[in-house]
Amino acid sequence: GVLVSVSTALDDVLDAVTPDELSIAWTAGSGSAANLQVADRTASAAAFGAPQTVPAGSFSTARAALSQNGLRLVVVNADGQGFSELTRTSRMPPGNTFGAPAPGSYTNFDGPGALAAGQSYGDPVLSADDNAFYYSVYGGGLTATIFRTARLLPGDAWPVGAPLAASSGLAAQGSLRRQPTGISSDEQTLFFWDEVLATQRAALIDESTGAFDVFVDLGARAMAAPNLACTSLYY
Repeated sequence: GVLVSVSTALDDVLDAVTPDELSIAWTAGSGSAANLQVADRTASAAAFGAPQTVPAGSFSTARAALSQNGLRLVVVNADGQGFSELTRTSRMPPGNTFGAPAPGSYTNFDGPGALAAGQSYGDPVLSADDNAFYYSVYGGGLTATIFRTARLLPGDAWPVGAPLAASSGLAAQGSLRRQPTGISSDEQTLFFWDEVLATQRAALIDESTGAFDVFVDLGARAMAAPNLACTSLYY
């Protein structure tokens, strides 16, 4: 791999890259010093511009997702009980600064009864067409922790999703789980960080069963996410 120019001297963890490779989000630092960074560029062959630090708010710095146009940033609420969106009007100034988090299209994930006792949300991942959303529901003894939901049109409220078809290679083991990190544009390949095996992996779908059950090891390429054509991998 080639080091991305906006990498910092801190521990950098990739959150998301847009399918067109023009916007990237990552978490710099760890613990209470962690902060969410976003950078943009005008062409996939160009260097990213100076990153912006997204002001800390009522959301977790564990993981974030970017919409395909780079104008929406999806975060996990600080209590793990819902998702929020931060929006902007443009990738380039003026208008490239993200606003405050709001429920946006994720109102169905919040509120009483959305989660069982002991469960939390995590790991938001948006599809390239912005009409599928992958995420984690974990805790409370769950073993199927990766969920998917779909909507008819961009901008519609997301319905609460369902766990992916059973696959032992995606099942949690105790407190260790498989965290979705990216999805190919055809939704045939799921990228995930495997806490059980402590490695990055990709899972290929069996269309006859709908289960992701063929696995490829990607080694230390942590939190990997593909571009639109699945010809470049960011990690």
